[in-house]
Amino acid sequence: MDSNFINIDLDKTDDIIHLEVFSDEHYGDPKRDIQLCERRERAILDDPNRYTAFGGDQFNNIMNWDKRYTIDEGVAFPSLTTEVADWEEHHLELFDLNNVLISQKKAPKIWYGLAGNHEYMDKHIDHAWMSKLFEKDHNIKYLGSKGWVGLQISFNGKPLRRWKLFVAHGFGGGAIIEKPLEDMKVNNYADVFLMGHLHRKFITQQIVYDYSFTEKDYVEREIVLGNTGTFCNSILKGRDSWWEHRNKAVQSRPGTITVSFDAYNGKLSCHL
Repeated sequence: MDSNFINIDLDKTDDIIHLEVFSDEHYGDPKRDIQLCERRERAILDDPNRYTAFGGDQFNNIMNWDKRYTIDEGVAFPSLTTEVADWEEHHLELFDLNNVLISQKKAPKIWYGLAGNHEYMDKHIDHAWMSKLFEKDHNIKYLGSKGWVGLQISFNGKPLRRWKLFVAHGFGGGAIIEKPLEDMKVNNYADVFLMGHLHRKFITQQIVYDYSFTEKDYVEREIVLGNTGTFCNSILKGRDSWWEHRNKAVQSRPGTITVSFDAYNGKLSCHL
């Protein structure tokens, strides 16, 4: 586990910052929605106030010798090298913009990278391998399979608002999507809890109570819990894959969620 500090200096004091995480991209999976990937990438690139992160399972990484492998689930000759190359080619413009922003001492376009089970369950992929991929090769802070982000939004160099994000690739595999998100709150004090893994888009906001020394009174705070979705379809006609082998498998269409940070009004929100 690791952490990253992000400071964004707004162009306008009432600008709203958006985070749209790319999780469970699964390069190498034939069920991946390529057009959706391209549309959401373009949305990130075209909006200076929209940021992203990588939520794990960037790669399908199910090789012929893997007990999960079937010809219906993947391709005839899967290759992690090919999956990584395809991922890098698709995100090349995003990586370039991220580097430009960092060189200008601005907030990175990509806030963090995580390892998912399709990475860390491979005995050939370790922390050093993931660190090289994200940090050395692409200048992206690698957090491990879970970690923290401290977000500070400023205007003219003066902090307006701060939020804490606890992020993870994710846990669980059942039909009740709220439970692993609620479990993330145990021993972790954050404003935003995000995970992927379940291939579902889900958001909820809750009220928690705190004491403010500034106001010398108790206050209500909103927190966000979200499952960041996937870029993969569950079922592909003509193939018999993982989802068909499961009972009580709840699915949603591919897509992302967006968490929005309104520093001027001190508001936190989310939407699909």
